[in-house]
Amino acid sequence: MEQSLKRKTLSGISLLRPLPRGKRIAYVTTYPPRECGIATFTYDLSQAINTLGVFARPTIIAINDSRLNLGKSYSKEVRFIIEQHDKASYLAAAEYINNSDIALVSLQHEFGIYGTESGKDNWDGSMVLDFLRALKKPVVTTMHTVLKKPNEFQLKAIQEIAQRSDRIVLMARNSRRILEPVYNIPREKMAFIHHGAPDVPFHGSDYFKRVFGLEGREVLMSFGFLSPGKGIEYVLNALPDVVKKHPEVMYLIVGATHPVVRKEAGERYRRELQKIVKKNKLIDNVKFVNQYLTLNQLILFLRATNIYLAPQLNPEQYVSGTVAYAAAFGKAIVSTKFRYARSLLRKGRGILVPFGDSVAIAGALNEILDNPQKKRDLEEAIYIYSRKMTWQHVASRYADLFRRVLTEHGVEPEEKDTLGGHGQVTV
Repeated sequence: MEQSLKRKTLSGISLLRPLPRGKRIAYVTTYPPRECGIATFTYDLSQAINTLGVFARPTIIAINDSRLNLGKSYSKEVRFIIEQHDKASYLAAAEYINNSDIALVSLQHEFGIYGTESGKDNWDGSMVLDFLRALKKPVVTTMHTVLKKPNEFQLKAIQEIAQRSDRIVLMARNSRRILEPVYNIPREKMAFIHHGAPDVPFHGSDYFKRVFGLEGREVLMSFGFLSPGKGIEYVLNALPDVVKKHPEVMYLIVGATHPVVRKEAGERYRRELQKIVKKNKLIDNVKFVNQYLTLNQLILFLRATNIYLAPQLNPEQYVSGTVAYAAAFGKAIVSTKFRYARSLLRKGRGILVPFGDSVAIAGALNEILDNPQKKRDLEEAIYIYSRKMTWQHVASRYADLFRRVLTEHGVEPEEKDTLGGHGQVTV
């Protein structure tokens, strides 16, 4: 890693010879092999943008938690490591970028992935502000959380991040209604770009069910990191009423326990769910897949799925990569009414149910399973809408936004517009 290279220093400050300005994008983010949704998002986004050929190969500035011991496992595109809880590391990263050929920084923001100085709110993530204050390159910040009721520290943090960013990217259109009045961020600074997802053909699930030995089953699935707040227990309490009418149902609960939850509470939540399965006599209708999936594994599971379930309990959840992926695969989706789902699944693109309501979940599942045409209508509606969510399309939107910001800073790109006529990236 370049962070570990020997460099001349003066009073502890690294002296790096400036390189010619280029068109390289640096992504400040968590990154694989760290088990984190933002890490996966950034990998997919940076690789998709790289395939466009508009910019040089991506540079990753990885936010690393030393307790996870990932330093030697990063791929070669990781050029600098920021230790999550080390303020000096953030300042060194800013210096590295300032003295490199990096033209623009794509910052992925979620409070929990950045360090906090002692004595401040645990979810403040204030060290990212130290990085931005020292940075001298243009910044486009993608928001992975938008809080409707932030505490004092969170409010001030987002306001300063917005002030120091050239654009704020939102992944749900309805979030501008929060950023404007709550954070006082002007609309012209916001850009809406969908969460990306793979581009896969629209087809049935029967062939892929055979891969898992699920021929003849109606496969329901939830996937992602397992943790309290996911609402899986409400699905398990809904299933007895569903299984009475549809004994062929199989519910797959796919995903490892969230690393932070696993460290603090072990597998307590999973064991609680397993107790509900036993109590409700669902042994033959529920299967846990306790692993962090590769993309190819996830694709197989999604292709074998008939109905995707998103029973999350946080009404203000602003984005969900799992729901975005299910949408891109053209799955009938039953979801609680959290903010992202309300935006994505409106106009008949899915079925929304109240939070923590097992009766409503059972009703929605039976409605779909009883009516094949209803299921087909849901699948087609969300699949057609999700074509604008594929990584190729999303990468083009980001690339166009990056080029526009660089132009505003006096860097005139020679390449043609990557959008191909899709228009301005605005909210």
